[in-house]
Amino acid sequence: TRVVSVPGASLYIARRGTPLHVSAAADRPSVARILLDEGGATASSSAGPHGCTPLHIACRAGHLEVCELLLSRGADPRARDDSGEEPLHRCAENGDLGIARLLLKGGAEADCANDAGLTPLHVAAALGRREFIEMLVSECGADPNRRCSRVYRDWDGGRTPIHYCAHSGDLNCFLSLVALGADPRAVSSVGWPPLFYACESNAHEIVKWIVQRDAADGVHFVADKGRTALMVAAMHNATESAVAIMEEQPFAARWRDETGRTALHWAAKRGQQEVMEAILKRGGDKGVRDANGATCGELFPNLVRPPPKRQWEEERRGPQGEATWNYRSVMEQTSLRYLKRTMSARRTREIAQERQCNWCKKYSFDALRCAACKTVYYCDGECQRKDWRAGGHRLVCVTQGLEDLVSSEIKAKRSGKGRPRGFLT
Repeated sequence: TRVVSVPGASLYIARRGTPLHVSAAADRPSVARILLDEGGATASSSAGPHGCTPLHIACRAGHLEVCELLLSRGADPRARDDSGEEPLHRCAENGDLGIARLLLKGGAEADCANDAGLTPLHVAAALGRREFIEMLVSECGADPNRRCSRVYRDWDGGRTPIHYCAHSGDLNCFLSLVALGADPRAVSSVGWPPLFYACESNAHEIVKWIVQRDAADGVHFVADKGRTALMVAAMHNATESAVAIMEEQPFAARWRDETGRTALHWAAKRGQQEVMEAILKRGGDKGVRDANGATCGELFPNLVRPPPKRQWEEERRGPQGEATWNYRSVMEQTSLRYLKRTMSARRTREIAQERQCNWCKKYSFDALRCAACKTVYYCDGECQRKDWRAGGHRLVCVTQGLEDLVSSEIKAKRSGKGRPRGFLT
């Protein structure tokens, strides 16, 4: 028999709580039994990371035997950690139905909420735990439309489980929630329906299902400040989602918000190349000016920044409340990400600034196409006259004009109609 405790020995391990917390994380029920029977350990000790109990850790790690042992020795199934989470919240992260039923049988509540108002159903929806969701709603009566209460620093809150599920991108889980009574058009505290959150994460399968349903019902959702789902997709380079929206709602490419901006403006402002090309192919107009008179090309940022990361939920911790970081990998991925966005930004500028004066080589969205050849642009008539005097483009225009006249003359003779009206002799 191994001695795990001697009189006077400390039962606390720095950062990991007590030995009972460690044995719960490592799935050592025999060690946990000795600690409880002979070591004087407390089953509901809150000395673990972030104030969690051994039961929190065992539920998160999915160790059923340890959970049964702790509950049989008096562990509280409704104990709360520093963020107000109960063991059932941690169980929802793991998705173990056996442990969930054990907790519910022991007195846990299906609709228990943490300090942010998040229930186990919110957590399960965010992680795509379809069977767990069905068990909570069908067997335990959890509310599929319950809102979280916290408002985060980005002023986003009041979300229901289906908002989290839409962002996760699991279509089967999303459809299960709808079948269980969740409202697919519920809006959060910022006025966003699930469609907007799905666009933000490019969950294009969910986006396609929602827009097809909305199109059948004649619904086009516009959020605060006149923003649309296509604008959200453009901000986050969600090309597949943007295409799905424009297939059902072609007018969305030309929709302008309260600032006069279209989805192209927002894509250009974030330097999103792929979605800009998709919008341009489907009716987007890069010459539209916003309320400040700026076109999409003029909103192009000089400094390329990644889009802001939304705070979706409380930080999820491992079984022992620790996170392991590979700093070299993080830095390499960061460098590659910025390099990719810089290259994409260059292409975005090429798309946005297409009209270049053939004489002074300046970009201008007011540039006019040459009336003769229809192939080049000039800032104004002065640039065109300078180019013609220099002889650079005049020969091309004259040649093209003569070719057009000759071809029209030949066609007219073949058709037997004589010379076309307006033909110069």
